[in-house]
Amino acid sequence: MRKFKNMIKKFFNFFGLQIIRQESQGLTFGNLTFLNIKKNDVIFDLGCHVGSTIEEINKIWPKAKVYGF
Repeated sequence: MRKFKNMIKKFFNFFGLQIIRQESQGLTFGNLTFLNIKKNDVIFDLGCHVGSTIEEINKIWPKAKVYGF
């Protein structure tokens, strides 16, 4: 399984995309600043529930496009 995950990450990295898994327990929005988000970047919040993470991401990167599912 690990080999498959690495293959998927390499595939997306080839296109300049980064996949990061962040568990909801212990999530602090300050630890998301290492992502180096630019104004035209797109963020997908999978499992966003009511959107509180999206609100916090918009505070840190107001020009990034954020989509929640």
